[in-house]
Amino acid sequence: MFAIDDNSIGQITISELGLNREALAEERRELLKLLKSVAALATMNTPDSHEARQLLRDHMTDQAEYSAMVRAAFSNNGAET
Repeated sequence: MFAIDDNSIGQITISELGLNREALAEERRELLKLLKSVAALATMNTPDSHEARQLLRDHMTDQAEYSAMVRAAFSNNGAET
């Protein structure tokens, strides 16, 4: 995990909260791997494409776990529309 623009307050927050703990990092990697497959499906012209796009949008909401990571990873793939 990295602070946006190498922000010093962000770096301190990451450090103090232990956001780079291996268990959390592994959870983030697993979610990202799954959502990459969902994003690939979202770009196809299939009956499930709409549902895949909605799932990506759902993971980008503030209430979703790791939403900032998901927004950073997928903000340019059209899921926010």
